[in-house]
Order: sequence, then C-alpha cells, then structure tokens
Amino acid sequence: MYSHYCWEPVGAVGFEDCAVAFTSGLRADGLVVAVDEGGDAARVRYRIRTDAEFGTETVRVDRLDVDDGDDAAVSESLSLVADRGSWTVDGEPTPELDGCVDVDIAVTPLTNTLPIRRLGLAPGESETIDAVYLDPRTLGVSRAEQRYTRLAPDEGADEDRYRYESLETGFAATLTVDAAGVVRDYPDLFRRVRSPPAE
Repeated sequence: MYSHYCWEPVGAVGFEDCAVAFTSGLRADGLVVAVDEGGDAARVRYRIRTDAEFGTETVRVDRLDVDDGDDAAVSESLSLVADRGSWTVDGEPTPELDGCVDVDIAVTPLTNTLPIRRLGLAPGESETIDAVYLDPRTLGVSRAEQRYTRLAPDEGADEDRYRYESLETGFAATLTVDAAGVVRDYPDLFRRVRSPPAE
C-alpha cells in the first residue's frame, strides 16, 4: 500500500508529491515541480526500487515537458540499475559508480531515507557512504562521499534527528525524520507539508 508524502522547497516556488510503499524495502514514485528564479518551471518524475535492506536496485528519472498538442511528454530520461554493487546508466556499465549502494537525487529529500533505513544507526553512531548523486536538471551522475550521524533525540520528541554531511563540498544539515525515516524537515531546503493519515 502506498502512502503520500508532500514537500515544499524553502525559500522557493515548487512542490513534490511522492507515493511511497515500504514493502520488502522501498518503492517510490515522485513528481517534483520547481520554478527557477527566471520563472521557468521544470517537472521531474522519479521512480526508485530497493531491495529488502534498502539498497538501491533501480532508478528512473524523467524530465517532463508539454508538447505542441498540450500533452505531457518525456523530454529526457535516465535509468540506473544496480546489480550487487555494479551500476549501469542507460544500459551502459559505469564502473566509476561501482560499490555505491544508495542514490541521492538532488531535488528530493526522499532519497535520504535510503541510507537512514539501510544503516540502522543507533544514537551517536556515524557511517560514511558512497552514494550515486543524480542531478535531474542535467541528468548527470557522479560518485559522492557522504556521512550520516544519528543524533540523540530531543526529550519527549516523536522524531529522530540525523546529521547529513557532504564530505566533498562541506555542506551539512540536521535532518528531522519520522519513525519510518522519512524527512519531515530539511533546514533551508525542504519542509514536509503532508504526511500519511496515520501520523
């Protein structure tokens, strides 16, 4: 059964709706609409499937445009497949990504859920990972070294906190997540505005 999560970007115009199922891992189907500073809108659809341990198996990203017939159409797409640590991009072996387990799609906080669930860190524990970083604006992929640290929860809080760090850029943020490991608040970037009814 799929549950819907929605986020808004902080300080920008846009919206994301993502249907997520936690069945033998994670299945996700998300749609992101973003408006840049020039007023141009971009629509991106992504689909993710993991194994039972939340290691990424397949990813597809589509950039959507409206054609002259006013129908939504896929203008460009990218497909990634992981098989026991070896990756292909649009069917081509991509050895520079080999060994990565997680994917990080730039326009959504949903992909932070993958390492959070997979690592199963206890409060105070930290782990460094290599992720496949995917930028839907360019459809470019690269290897990214990242660190996740589970922080001690605030007293009486019904949520967990994780410190996310990009070891290449120096960017860091403290993420607030729910019991399923789905981001509620990503300071200065995303805030969740809709949760499944059970929350």
